[in-house]
Amino acid sequence: MKKLYLHNIHCRSRKDLHPLICRAAGFVSPPAGYRELSSANRDLCGIFWCSGGSAKFEIAGNQVRLFSGDAICYLPGENHCIEVDNTGFSYYWAVWQGTLAANILTAYNIPSGKKIHVSESLKDKFSALFDTMRINSIESSYDGGVILDSIFSSVAKSHCDLNSGEGNWLKSIPLVEQFKDLVMGEFHDPMLNLDALSQKIGVHRSTIDRAVKKYLGVAPGKYLQDVRLQAALGRLKSSAGSVNVICRECGFSNPSYFSRVVREKTGLSPKEYREKGE
Repeated sequence: MKKLYLHNIHCRSRKDLHPLICRAAGFVSPPAGYRELSSANRDLCGIFWCSGGSAKFEIAGNQVRLFSGDAICYLPGENHCIEVDNTGFSYYWAVWQGTLAANILTAYNIPSGKKIHVSESLKDKFSALFDTMRINSIESSYDGGVILDSIFSSVAKSHCDLNSGEGNWLKSIPLVEQFKDLVMGEFHDPMLNLDALSQKIGVHRSTIDRAVKKYLGVAPGKYLQDVRLQAALGRLKSSAGSVNVICRECGFSNPSYFSRVVREKTGLSPKEYREKGE
């Protein structure tokens, strides 16, 4: 499991806290089956941003599934739980405190325990936050607060855009969530395609196509293929099953096509990818 954890040594006493200071931050790429349960902390607020794959989150009893690009926050006194049920999931996180810690989400109109799809990547902002925390100085604590503020700004803007009432866009969000849940639950079925998905959801395929492209930035077929491929690559590394068996288990009905997709993604054949362990 890939994991980065950075802690601010200047957060030892609440007496000298700045209005907004990052207590800790990091990056995690856990394996399938990983589970994290955190008890409520009266002092800390937190944010998670999913950079790949998906996983189940629970914030203060509210259960949601986060997909790539989704963010979710929690307030002091709220516990959280993360359950990873597939490979390829990764996320960035940060916790903060300070005299304005409990008010910052309210000020930005960011609801606790509700996922928000962020229209821009937050990777660079989290990387900049990590750089300031590695310095571990009083001055860098202020810099970290500024970067946290820019992260909140991006999340708040996306939340505002999603609720701005532009056309019928808001109505398409539940449809996209249903699409993603069906893909994650049934990608192993080789008969699952856009037509099958549209029948299961009960809308025309063109409606799904438009909504998924706008909300996820990728065609439905490509999204389905990426989920299948991510699952297959994980099993090639962790399972002793034959390439053909893994091909079928992940919804690829044609071994030749499966090999071509793996090579396009990794530059290696499935067998070479397994042997190299990448």
